[in-house]
Amino acid sequence: MSPRNWLFIGALLGASAVGMGAFAAHGMKNYLQTRGVDLATIDTRVENCELATQYQLFHALALLAVGILALQQPNAWFTVSGFILVLGSILFCGGIYYNAFAATPLHHLVVPSGGICFIVGWLAIAFGATKLWVE
Repeated sequence: MSPRNWLFIGALLGASAVGMGAFAAHGMKNYLQTRGVDLATIDTRVENCELATQYQLFHALALLAVGILALQQPNAWFTVSGFILVLGSILFCGGIYYNAFAATPLHHLVVPSGGICFIVGWLAIAFGATKLWVE
């Protein structure tokens, strides 16, 4: 995949994280109340959504770094990292978003699988950076 694609996807993830963060801060409580969610769980759901937006934004920045690094010195590690970070964002952040809004939660392994993807994605960046130093 082209390094510019990682820059594009990273920018989209960043923009959507800001949007979700704004909604969590300003409209999510009311949204959940109008859908009959009990008041005891609304605050937890909002906090979880805010956590997902933080992780999404961090990993959007990581994708931007992957794009910049891959523009300078393309290697397979950066490509692997980009794919895995996107998958992690979908599973981890998307899973938390889903659980924050849905009546029935996702399978309990979806979100942790996304966390593992994040770890592997960061390691792939490290290996890619090491390859830069070696060559």
